[in-house]
Amino acid sequence: MGFRLVVSDVIEFPIKVSVNDGPKAVPFSFTLVGRRMGVDEYRTAVGDGATATVREFLVANVTGWKGQRLVIDDDTSQPADFSPEAFSALLGVVGLEGACFGAYLKALAASDTTEGRQKN
Repeated sequence: MGFRLVVSDVIEFPIKVSVNDGPKAVPFSFTLVGRRMGVDEYRTAVGDGATATVREFLVANVTGWKGQRLVIDDDTSQPADFSPEAFSALLGVVGLEGACFGAYLKALAASDTTEGRQKN
């Protein structure tokens, strides 16, 4: 007999940052899509003895984005479609690597909100 979770194999998580653009801070918000992983895979990926950098972890596990407008395509001047290269360009902004990693880990964790707690 096998078992499976009733939730999707992917997770979506919001990113909200402000990036300094000359004298002003410009807000950006978008959603990243990533692979859901279990505890054992998570521990292997980020626990003691893990060899991947935060950037390598993100590039390997983030699979898409929605509403992204920080990275544009040189040819069209439109927001870039998701690709590992476009995502790496986004991670090149100081602070975004940490913001994305923190949001991903929070999304992996079970909900600890009023709505997520079981009421007795």
